[in-house]
Amino acid sequence: MAISVRPIKAELTRSLRQQILRPMQTLEEMKWPRDDDQTTLHLGAWADDRLVGIVTLYPQPMPMDPQRPQTWQLRGMAVDSQFQGQGIGKLLVKEAISQLQYRGVQTLWCDARVSACEFYKSMKFVVISKPYEKPPVGPHVLMKLDLGTL
Repeated sequence: MAISVRPIKAELTRSLRQQILRPMQTLEEMKWPRDDDQTTLHLGAWADDRLVGIVTLYPQPMPMDPQRPQTWQLRGMAVDSQFQGQGIGKLLVKEAISQLQYRGVQTLWCDARVSACEFYKSMKFVVISKPYEKPPVGPHVLMKLDLGTL
């Protein structure tokens, strides 16, 4: 099965966000504040005509280094449970990195669920904070990736 990754509209992210990341919240709550910003980038991974993975990216200062220039946040990454473990998340992150490097972005960071740390480490992200609670979804850490070193 071939997977393709391409930009998508914000509204296409909401169903997977809810199913995979926040089942305790409503579909309406999956509309996030920066979704419709001109600079926000949403990527979708497609298996034929089925959306199986998503990620959202936008310019946002990094909490531990707010003066760092050209910094974007990765948010809301999810892969359909039937397709997890097949490299789709890595394809999404690789495409995100490519798109951001093209835009001159220097640093990509995320609030990573503690349970996803190993995935992000495998993509060369590093942990830059102690674990903290992010209601309503649980323990997280800040992670970053310096795009200039890739």
